[in-house]
Amino acid sequence: PPPPRGGGGGGGRYKYMRSHSIPHPAAGYPHGHRNYGPPPPAPARGSKPSTLDFFAQAPVVVGQGGTSISGHMLSPSSLLLHRLVLDGIDACGSYIDQAGGPTVVKEVHHNVQSMAAALKALSLERRPWQISVVNALRVAVTALWPGARVEVYGSFATQLCAPSSDIDLVVCDVVEHYQSLFQDIKPRESCVAQLARHLSKQKWVQVVKTIERAAVPIVKVTATFREASGIQLDLSFDSPSHRGLSTCAFVRGLCAEFPMLVPLTMVLKQFLVTRGLNDPYSGGLSSYGLVLMLTRVLQRDRLQRRYLQAMGKDKSASEKNGEGQGIFGNEYELGRLFVTFLAEYGREFDPIRHAVSVFNHAEESNFEHAGAKYRHLFLGDPMAIIDPFDPTNNIGRTCYGIGQIQSAFDQALAAIRTFAPELSSDSKKPL
Repeated sequence: PPPPRGGGGGGGRYKYMRSHSIPHPAAGYPHGHRNYGPPPPAPARGSKPSTLDFFAQAPVVVGQGGTSISGHMLSPSSLLLHRLVLDGIDACGSYIDQAGGPTVVKEVHHNVQSMAAALKALSLERRPWQISVVNALRVAVTALWPGARVEVYGSFATQLCAPSSDIDLVVCDVVEHYQSLFQDIKPRESCVAQLARHLSKQKWVQVVKTIERAAVPIVKVTATFREASGIQLDLSFDSPSHRGLSTCAFVRGLCAEFPMLVPLTMVLKQFLVTRGLNDPYSGGLSSYGLVLMLTRVLQRDRLQRRYLQAMGKDKSASEKNGEGQGIFGNEYELGRLFVTFLAEYGREFDPIRHAVSVFNHAEESNFEHAGAKYRHLFLGDPMAIIDPFDPTNNIGRTCYGIGQIQSAFDQALAAIRTFAPELSSDSKKPL
């Protein structure tokens, strides 16, 4: 059965760090000490390694006097990090057990790969029509405000979009809008209302809807262009609080840093789309929130890999699972990360107490530590996803459907587990 929500998720067949050669820092060794891992590499000339890099690369020694790295005693914060990493590695094995074992996770890996490729192909097929609509929109906006420009941001710009994803656009350099923001000169009709009225006259526009009372007022447009129908546009206006373009650049950097972020985001986003849980304006999870939740999983995974490599366990586990590589091997990567995400956010994450943060890759990758630091800032919000640009801003403040989202993740993991007998039968079918 799944562990209770908020639990540690420890246990399972891969509970190796408690009983094998990687020691838990709480364990004492009264009869001498043990040295684990290769000597640390020499730092590059002129470089100053971070605490995390030093921790990840250096050998750990546990003895009577406490825990040390390369002869330096661990501070309480570093010792805490040591424990958090070991707990995370242990939990990963538990998540694989919850999914039905390594054979199922390997199948999930291939399924995520193939589904991401199919979604990418569909998105590319639809993209020329979407670009044509964006160009038509730019013509319409400049006809209304000659000095204005329209910029694309969000998943369409980062190419993390599902085939049915909305296109996010921001209208910049509208003098009337800036006057209302900075000079308190209120036009007779708001810029949002003006744009909606103007677009409703365009032949390629089917439906126009405004949301003016949101934190960022938007105009929602449904358009048709030749063979493509149902193209969704979300238009907003530039303001000091609008971070659409900066977050777009940030997400591009994350995709370059974590290549697995792209297929995982596309598959999980489509998962939410099919259940109607992806629209933040109706209580769903935003694409940016999903990316940050995934990034936290990927950061923690990278930290665990570095730790195992430093311990001389770069084959991923002190035990082989009989299938070539350990649970951190490349042949399982997408599957392992996928089931880890489902387990952590479907079964472990407590939206009342915990928080999602990508600031500190080490300590704050732990839900409880991030929650202790940030959750009190957003007591009235349904969940907390900390904005990397502003820790006082909560990306998850409108995600009132978090309970439904967690249930969907939990059910997905349970469905994956029920597939295990199919893999052992003669008639295998796609997951």
